[in-house]
Amino acid sequence: MNIAMIQVSTLLGEPQKNRTLMEPYIQLAIQQGADVLVLPETWNVGFFPKNIHELAKEAEQDDSLAWLQKIAQTYKVNVVGGSIAMKEQDKVYNRCYVFNREGAQVYSYDKIHLFSPGSETNYFEQGKSNQIFELDGIPCAVQICYDLRFPELARGLALQGAKILFTPAQWPHPRSEHWLTLNRARAIENQLYVVAVNGCGEANGVHSCGHSVMYDPFGEVLVLADEEQGVYISPVFEEKVDHVRQQIPVFVDRKPNLYREIESKNITSE
Repeated sequence: MNIAMIQVSTLLGEPQKNRTLMEPYIQLAIQQGADVLVLPETWNVGFFPKNIHELAKEAEQDDSLAWLQKIAQTYKVNVVGGSIAMKEQDKVYNRCYVFNREGAQVYSYDKIHLFSPGSETNYFEQGKSNQIFELDGIPCAVQICYDLRFPELARGLALQGAKILFTPAQWPHPRSEHWLTLNRARAIENQLYVVAVNGCGEANGVHSCGHSVMYDPFGEVLVLADEEQGVYISPVFEEKVDHVRQQIPVFVDRKPNLYREIESKNITSE
């Protein structure tokens, strides 16, 4: 399976222009034999305009959602649609949509961990659940940006069987080392592929640091972007996940009962 990471600098509050911006990179990824296209977080509106409630649309009215589906149908390619601002019953969610090669929606995920230092909690509703899905028969999962700092989420998805973890983001400077280190840690500790697609450029005073990266289940770098717009592609092999998990059987050697006991202790008590 060839996975293409599409790293772009999105315009703030300009969904139509951002779709136009994305198209040549999608064409390039298809020409390079991509089986999966992965986009960054909030690519349709940027991260994030103050009038997000005006820009976000209901699913049946959202041109960006229809555009993602059309890309999948037209090019017969799987699409992990980064995330878009989606309105539902007057609430706005930071939502990732996933489409298969036929253009059928196979999953959607609402970002669980909203970035409170950036006031994301004032504009978006928190997601409540996450689970795995399949692309071309491979168990996959997705988390969004700030979710990366909460290893429990990735571990839960790995325990469900995920072999590829997609992480769309708008991760900023000056924390680029955190971005690379945490993504690599998620790959190593969960023995899966991590496909982390970041934005680049500046919007709303946030300078996204680029450096989209793909790690294998040993934590080795498969492809690493710089801070420029572009397409970054690499093959992944499901059997490598199986091999690593057999070689170092961390899931077999886990002690979940002890972890629950430790977590139940109040470590701040005297």
